[in-house]
Amino acid sequence: MIFPEIGNCLDPFDNGWTPQSEKIIRLICRTHNVTWGQFHGDNRSPILVGARWTAWGRMSEELGMSSEQIARRCNRDSSTVRTGIQRYKKTKTKKKAV
Repeated sequence: MIFPEIGNCLDPFDNGWTPQSEKIIRLICRTHNVTWGQFHGDNRSPILVGARWTAWGRMSEELGMSSEQIARRCNRDSSTVRTGIQRYKKTKTKKKAV
């Protein structure tokens, strides 16, 4: 979005929501057997963390969303999302090597 007084910048009201991102989150919740509330909650159990990393990684790869957009979408810090995407990619390459 362009704000004439400050130039070109990200829309501060864009929370990153798209139908495709919701579809990915719902699919990951289903495959990891977690609820929507658990996915977006504060619990850091390994199952939930793995589900979040997978969803964030897929949103980054498939939708081209930045870590900042994903962070706004999932109400997380962007550095947390960046780390999750890196871990997703790392585990994904491990699985391919096996």
